[in-house]
Amino acid sequence: MRSVGARRGRFSRFSYVFLALGIVPAPFLVPQAALAKPSLVQAVQKLDKRYLKAPEVDGVDRSAQMEAGGQDVSAKTKPQDLAKGDVSVRVSYADTNDADGPATSSVVTVFDSGQQTAQLTVDPYETHFPFTVQIADVDPVNDTPEVVVSSYSGGAHCCGVIKVITKLKDSADWTIVDVGSFDGGPVPAKDYNGDGLYEFIARDPAFLYAFGCYACSTAPLMVLTVKDAKTETVSADPAFRKLQAGYLGGLVRAANSDNPNAYLAGYVAQKSLLGEGQAAWKLMLNYYDKSDDWGLQICPEPVKPGGDCPVKEITVTYPKALKRVLRENGYKLGK
Repeated sequence: MRSVGARRGRFSRFSYVFLALGIVPAPFLVPQAALAKPSLVQAVQKLDKRYLKAPEVDGVDRSAQMEAGGQDVSAKTKPQDLAKGDVSVRVSYADTNDADGPATSSVVTVFDSGQQTAQLTVDPYETHFPFTVQIADVDPVNDTPEVVVSSYSGGAHCCGVIKVITKLKDSADWTIVDVGSFDGGPVPAKDYNGDGLYEFIARDPAFLYAFGCYACSTAPLMVLTVKDAKTETVSADPAFRKLQAGYLGGLVRAANSDNPNAYLAGYVAQKSLLGEGQAAWKLMLNYYDKSDDWGLQICPEPVKPGGDCPVKEITVTYPKALKRVLRENGYKLGK
């Protein structure tokens, strides 16, 4: 019986003969799949495997709330009332005219301990759609809850409009804070980190259309709040890590190679909110589409108030254009 060593030696001698003749023995063959570059989807799911099972955070809503407005608003004659503690709200309706003729607008009146403190008019177009009124703790610097009015402006891919009526710090005065307009319908406030204060979440509109069509685009998740009567973006706050991890899990599951530049922009931004921007950036450099020029024409100087570029636009690479979008919107890749 030959030893194992003898068998190995014999195999080795024959192998050299085969190689000399241009014949590759089976042990030397490498499956083609092993040599192929992983797809973008495979690369993303490998890098972020741990996020695939991250649960989505729905948020908690224990606010006092009601729905106002709607298509039958012209038939509404009685005001709608809402109260929580010393804060109360009345939504009343008023006949008016707009460009299309007779219309109905809404008036949101806020009372603190029975005294009128603020009033917000919801225009006829937004009144035509149902909107949400909440009394919820949003601003931590005062001693009263806020009144949140979240309406829908209508239009393609647009817009949830958020207004927060809040009491000023160390004052009896109230003010209206325009949080902004965001993709989709009304954006109600919820508590997303369990601290008892309410926030708003929305896809960052800066990434929609930035490197592809609306439906092609992937956007990171914004978390917004109101503090001392000013809007604050707190997306990268560690208190919202579970929320952001769950959202990233959704992006990983939805990864696709159809429009890589549009997908990678939102993916890199979302990863940066979790302190993992550099890893995502390296992946992006290996998978972005060099032939796609959507979003690569930029203005090298500050644009005019109307949005026009004062000089001729220049074309840059996708990484350079993406880095600019990230920087201008507060996303940090980290070290």
